[in-house]
Amino acid sequence: MLPKIAKDNITTASTKFINDADVLKNALIEERAVYQFFWVCGGDALNPDSIRTGEGDKGFVAMCTFPGLMRKVKQEDMQLVINVVKANAKSTTTLNRRY
Repeated sequence: MLPKIAKDNITTASTKFINDADVLKNALIEERAVYQFFWVCGGDALNPDSIRTGEGDKGFVAMCTFPGLMRKVKQEDMQLVINVVKANAKSTTTLNRRY
């Protein structure tokens, strides 16, 4: 598949990738937070805190194109929600444009 790359380089890169994934998995397990994917629904208002849209998008969500990732952290008697990755969406104005 990659004929010009030495076998040792492939082994080193894949080992590093697997080790990094294992470290991330362990960090997520030990973290006192819950990570959760979320989708935005058609008809929802465009919220710049949780939704990434194209330039000039206005109005409401027409279609979610990629889910977001939120982190829920419990602090004493409260639950804090932090958007780690914003969801991507197209707005109704974008889809109604005629080209």
